[in-house]
Amino acid sequence: LNKIELLKMEMKLFTSHYFNLFEFEVFVSFVKINLPSCLKILPPLCFFSCPVLTNIIIPASVNTLGRSCFMYCRSLQKISIPAGVIRIESSCFKCCLTLVSVVFEKNSQLHSIGMECFLACAKLDSIILPSRSVFIDEDAFEITCSIFYNEDFEETEA
Repeated sequence: LNKIELLKMEMKLFTSHYFNLFEFEVFVSFVKINLPSCLKILPPLCFFSCPVLTNIIIPASVNTLGRSCFMYCRSLQKISIPAGVIRIESSCFKCCLTLVSVVFEKNSQLHSIGMECFLACAKLDSIILPSRSVFIDEDAFEITCSIFYNEDFEETEA
């Protein structure tokens, strides 16, 4: 496929409500993906097992990261979660072996982190969650991952 055909396929993929995994197979070799700003949900399995994906910018319009969305993205090293994301579903980043940094944007509205969301992310040794009120499901993190909260680092007024 030439570059124009790939771009047409990319537009078709990201303008549909649901990702077609058979069409998506073309994208497993993409290192960086720019998503359109109109997306509300990254559906389940949408980037499942993209072995060379190192960089993805999630648009501010996204409010949900679907089940197993980035599972087995073995080259993904860091991710910034937009403030509007309220839910990260189960196994979303499971087995992202090189993931070392997860940053939640300021004023994050995150409510829940699903089961096994960051399981088998061996290099993720700590994470700062936006609030203590975030629901953390069973086995969401490796036992070796330290969990901190923004309020642990906020300065108190003298």
